[in-house]
Amino acid sequence: MIRRYSHPPREIVARIALYVAVLAVLVVVLFPIYWLVLNSLKYQRDFFTNPPVFFATQLTLDHYRGVLSNPLNRQYLWNTFVVTTVATIIATFVGTLCAYVLARIRMPFRLNGTLLVAILISRLFPPVSLAIPYYLLMRNFGLLDTRLALVIAYVGLALPFVTWLMLTFFQDLPKEIERAAMVDGCTMFQRFRWVVLPMSVTSMIVSGIFVFMGVWNELLFALTLTALRAKTVSVAISSFVGDNALDWGQMSALSVLSFMPILILALSVQRFLVRGISFGAVKG
Repeated sequence: MIRRYSHPPREIVARIALYVAVLAVLVVVLFPIYWLVLNSLKYQRDFFTNPPVFFATQLTLDHYRGVLSNPLNRQYLWNTFVVTTVATIIATFVGTLCAYVLARIRMPFRLNGTLLVAILISRLFPPVSLAIPYYLLMRNFGLLDTRLALVIAYVGLALPFVTWLMLTFFQDLPKEIERAAMVDGCTMFQRFRWVVLPMSVTSMIVSGIFVFMGVWNELLFALTLTALRAKTVSVAISSFVGDNALDWGQMSALSVLSFMPILILALSVQRFLVRGISFGAVKG
């Protein structure tokens, strides 16, 4: 005899409501991206139609050709890549070192807790309140409109985040492994280089990804500290907004080109993201 199992009506309604909620979230999240990509492929005449054209049948790549044919846009993309890569590498490495020291060395007068609170407080300041001090410092050092100025600013902003994230990882890391290395005569630096660092690669990658995404999309400091030579792509996108006109097509095309590296990076390292975020969530 074959038994047929039927779901109760309440469970069916709950499942339908769940699917509707997930669909609504996907629409809210994905529709702006779809609209941006569509605008980058529309003809100029389609931007001013009423009602708006949600499903254009005639598409063009002229906006992408116009963006890529401009050498300034290529320079802005290169500036963004260089600044983001250098700032991410420095902030991830220095933040990892700082977190390891705070997790393993007990300083006198409870300086560990004091330093952690100081790092956390520096993270609580809104970025706009730090833009003017950074501008004055870079002006006094003669570094305005340089990539170095952006790297210094972004490293300073990212260090608290990396330190706290890596500190959580080192606190969950078993100390017995390092004690075994101490028995073998390893110094602190050797323990970090040969024992701890290989095990922390995943968490460092996760920290680096978040720093990379934050720096790549940053606008405030790039707008404050640059003028032309070191301008980044986020500033270039905002410059399409003028007093008399707005080039929707090229602005959308440059926006699509700017988020493609982030999308490719996220898809390439998604397994590291899942492993790094879930590390320590389950303890045996």
